[in-house]
This record gives sequence, C-alpha cells and structure tokens, in this order.
Amino acid sequence: MRNTLLQVLGATGLAALAALPANAILIDDFDADAALVDSAAPGPTTFAAGGAIGGFRTMEILGFPADGDPISSGATLAVMPLPTGALAHSQDFGTSGRSRIMWDADGAGLAADLTDGGLANGIEIAIMAIDQGSVTLTLEVFDGASVALLTLAGLGAGNFSFLFGDFVGDGGVFDSASAVRLTIEATEAADLALDFVRTIDVPPPRIPEPATLALFGLGLMGLASIRRRRP
Repeated sequence: MRNTLLQVLGATGLAALAALPANAILIDDFDADAALVDSAAPGPTTFAAGGAIGGFRTMEILGFPADGDPISSGATLAVMPLPTGALAHSQDFGTSGRSRIMWDADGAGLAADLTDGGLANGIEIAIMAIDQGSVTLTLEVFDGASVALLTLAGLGAGNFSFLFGDFVGDGGVFDSASAVRLTIEATEAADLALDFVRTIDVPPPRIPEPATLALFGLGLMGLASIRRRRP
C-alpha cells in the first residue's frame, strides 16, 4: 500500500527525528541517498550510503525460504530521504513478500565494534509506521561465519531497544561485526517504515526505591486493616 505509506511518512515528518545519543553507533539513518528495489528489479543492488555504517547498503527483494520459490511479487523496498529519512517496505494487495538490507561495506566487511568499546549494550530500532501484527523483522549480526539473531514480531510504532543478550547465537560477534542484516517479512498489503537502526547503551530497568516499597507496604497493610473491620 505505497500511497498510504507515503501519506503516513509525510504526516510523521520531523516528529520521527531523534538526536544521536552518547555511546551510540549508527547503523543507518536513511537520511540520504535514495534507493529502490522491487519485484521487477529485485537486486541484490548495492548503493553508496553516507548515513550507513560502512558507507554502503545492499538491498534486495527475496523469495520465501523454500527452495525454488519465486521472487516475492508486489514488494517494494525503498530508502526515501524526504520528507524525513526512512526505509520503507510496501506490500501490494493479494501478495506477501520479503525484503532484505545488508550492511557489510560492499562486501569488504565492517570490522566494527558495535559495543563501542563496551559502552553500548544493545540495539535500538525506530519504527515510524507499521501494520502491527503483519510484519516480522529479523536482525542478524555476523562475524565471519558466526552469527547472532533476533526475531521481532508484533511491534507497533515507536522506539524499541533490545540487549545484545536478547540475541540467539554467538554473543561474541558484537565487538567484531563483519556485517549486519535486516530481513523484513510482510503479509498481504502490509507496510513498514523505519527511521533508524543504531546501537545504544540500554538503561537497566528501574527498581523501586526503598521508600517507595515502604509506602506500598503501608498501603497494603491499610487495606488489610479495613477489610478486617468490615462486618
């Protein structure tokens, strides 16, 4: 639904932009260097990309996992710098599809420390628009033949952070990554727009302070006292 997706991107506009925080390594902000692949010209095609790690991004439309499946019909994968940078997968009515974007410095390998010397401990993905429940993302980080994988389903719009420890596979790939790959799988007429992908320092979950726990305990005791007094 390409027209609908473009309308959503125009409406979100600058609201989706975010400053790069400390201890963040940008994988891609999609803010420059327009690129497009679709089922008629599926790729893989490599584009120079100033805002991407390694300076390049490789994009392609895929078939489904079973051997011999044809290229996904009705699928478009585009980088749209305006009105605000976005990576968009759009799926036509009547078809499901898959697309993929790879960051590997045009085959040279990234040799990237995604942990930024231990200062970053996870990955953040900013979703500008999505047909919730209809799009699955798979993020893979490679170090040669070793790989760590994270599959994300059911996400809505917003910013989502995931610890490196949430990935399945070789946890040692993050400090010497040779490539990062994102696969998008969309059901019929589903759309997705990403604002950026980056590594960050994911803060630990907030733990209630002792005073807060004490007040909560007093509240429970009060409720118990009221119940005992009722006839």
